[in-house]
Amino acid sequence: MAKDPFDEGRHACLIEALCRSDRRTDALRACRDLHATLVDELGVGPSPRLLQLRSSILADEPGTPDRWLGAVP
Repeated sequence: MAKDPFDEGRHACLIEALCRSDRRTDALRACRDLHATLVDELGVGPSPRLLQLRSSILADEPGTPDRWLGAVP
């Protein structure tokens, strides 16, 4: 995400792709890295939608990527 490290929509697409590829750990790492970047660089956390996506991944909810596809602008 070097082009725009703050673009939550792009990060959400990456996280969803990782989930669809059964790479939950990598998806959670991407969530963690985005959170750290936003806090360190901008002093803000991720949007509520991305926090909810992370929670859904942690809860291993069925269909998590399907529910979130395109959810973050």
